[in-house]
Amino acid sequence: MKPLDLPLPDDEFPKELVEVTMSYLDGLVTADWEDPDGPIRLRDDLTEADLESAKIYHDLRLLLQLLEQEGGANATAKGNLCRAFVRLWVEHARWPAEHRELMLRTWKIEWDIPRLHHARILAEFDKLIIHRKKRWILTKKGRDLLLNQPPGVLYRRAFLTMFRKLDITYFAPQHPAPILQDGMGLLLWEVGNALKDWRPIQEIPRLLLPDSVLELVRSSLDGPRDRVEYVLMDHILRPLGWFGLVEHCEDPSKPRDREDWGGVPRYWQITPLYSKFIQFKPPPLPGSAGALLSLN
Repeated sequence: MKPLDLPLPDDEFPKELVEVTMSYLDGLVTADWEDPDGPIRLRDDLTEADLESAKIYHDLRLLLQLLEQEGGANATAKGNLCRAFVRLWVEHARWPAEHRELMLRTWKIEWDIPRLHHARILAEFDKLIIHRKKRWILTKKGRDLLLNQPPGVLYRRAFLTMFRKLDITYFAPQHPAPILQDGMGLLLWEVGNALKDWRPIQEIPRLLLPDSVLELVRSSLDGPRDRVEYVLMDHILRPLGWFGLVEHCEDPSKPRDREDWGGVPRYWQITPLYSKFIQFKPPPLPGSAGALLSLN
């Protein structure tokens, strides 16, 4: 993946500076996110207070807590969590009261509740839970993370599993775009810089993607109603929102926190947690590099 298609005039920036900068941005694409000396650093010392808005963290932790409390859960013939456990999870999950009552009346199985299903998939893929003898139970690793590790460790593992180990297309099968996940390291850098303030969704594709990638994504769309904005929301913005790293609203003058039930939110920005959790190691550039790079 080519990091940027931005023309940088030779008379404005020294050639050596441009080359080092482009090398750094290219390195974000191939970076090992678990390397403590790499260009991308994900903190694991976050507190419960830091993670207040990270729905997927609370959903995953609740899943592990209830499996520990109940000694496991029966699995359905298709391998999903049984209805009794689904109801128990819904009763304890963080929902507005009116949503909980609605779900208890109408949503009965794991597939009805994307937040629960996402948590179960993350836990299974990271081997925090295991399907054994028609039951879901905690693994030794899952129990250790639940009982002995600080909140930030579980949160960081879930983030790595979502964006580096799982195929995000699983959560957005209607808009397959593997090139976005391939370049996720660079996209995280772009999101952190481009969405510091509210941005309309129509502007975000050009803020985050170089022209060559935009054309590749457009070429993968199925019909006239499909748009690059939808692909970005499904693969990047909404998953980051599950982790409390970005937020959206319909009107920036009247932002409000609400459950994401679908649709096309009009404005997006990063949250304070974004810069606290995701940090970038500055490249070894001379002082004038600030004209090219603005890092957290």
